Amino acid sequence: MTEEENHVKAEKIRMEYEKRIEKDVINNPPKPPWLAFPDYDRFDIGWRMGIGEDHLYKLSIYFRIIDDQGFESYKKKYPAPDDWEGWYN
Repeated sequence: MTEEENHVKAEKIRMEYEKRIEKDVINNPPKPPWLAFPDYDRFDIGWRMGIGEDHLYKLSIYFRIIDDQGFESYKKKYPAPDDWEGWYN
């Protein structure tokens, strides 16, 4: 398999994975990070690897598929605590 074929295959797998996540998160939005993992501070390494990274990835997909009104409703429902101020920006 050529490098280009590998790239195309990997992209197809990524897109299929994201579609599955979209179906899951649209009806079951992920909680914001400070509620999902209260033991992680804002700059914890756990957000860049493992389960924390996976959670933020799913949350980013959720934010990408909702409209502005949905995003504003989410922020109102889950206001950022002081130590997470500016996170939604």
